[in-house]
Amino acid sequence: MLCPPPAPQDAKPASRFASENSSRSRPAFTLLELVIVLLVMVGIMAVVWPNLQRPLRRTTLDEAAEMLRDAIDQSRYQASLSGTPYFVQLRQGRSEIYSGTFDSFMAAGDTGFALNDSASAVAPVATSQSRNAPLATPPPAAVRAWRLPTTVVVSQVRWTLAAPSDPPFDSGPGEGGLPNDNRLDPPQRQSDSLPGTSGASLGAEDRQWWLPLSATGQGRDATIELYDTSIQETLRVTYASVTGALEIAR
Repeated sequence: MLCPPPAPQDAKPASRFASENSSRSRPAFTLLELVIVLLVMVGIMAVVWPNLQRPLRRTTLDEAAEMLRDAIDQSRYQASLSGTPYFVQLRQGRSEIYSGTFDSFMAAGDTGFALNDSASAVAPVATSQSRNAPLATPPPAAVRAWRLPTTVVVSQVRWTLAAPSDPPFDSGPGEGGLPNDNRLDPPQRQSDSLPGTSGASLGAEDRQWWLPLSATGQGRDATIELYDTSIQETLRVTYASVTGALEIAR
């Protein structure tokens, strides 16, 4: 009796093995698909980034305002601790804020730190302590500096809540028994308006303001304008000398 020939069994396993190898060797994403995904991501970022960039850069103005607050608070504390008036120096168009006593600024004037040439001949104003102090007085405390973010500069300082007869502290006598020598102030120059600062000028490179901080809390109320050159925005910091409070407004 003849038996039927066995059915071929190797064809199906061979085809299954070939299909498994082909599925394993195929990459998850082709190069073309990756390029398409990257182009879509770049397009989305190009649309979204301008809207995100401005709020992100506003943080530099907030950081500058906090540094200004720290400079004023530290100066008030040092003034009350030492019993000597402190000054916060603000220079137009600059990112640096300096703080120190009158004597410390005078000592730094020899290096061209912040004073003009005529200020080098000004003698420190005598106080009740300096009149009775011995000749061998200790050196003045060093001037401390705060550096704002590179894109943020001081654009303007306006004195507020002052009597009509009181001249501004950046061009005339001070008040509250503070030094009142106007040779500390550089000559005013013709300046150009900076775009986006609502008329605030930044062309006078040497213009500077001295915010007085006395040991008894006397001083001047002021509104300090900080300008961010990258986004052309201004932040106003209003300082109240009696309470030491700072109010921030855009």
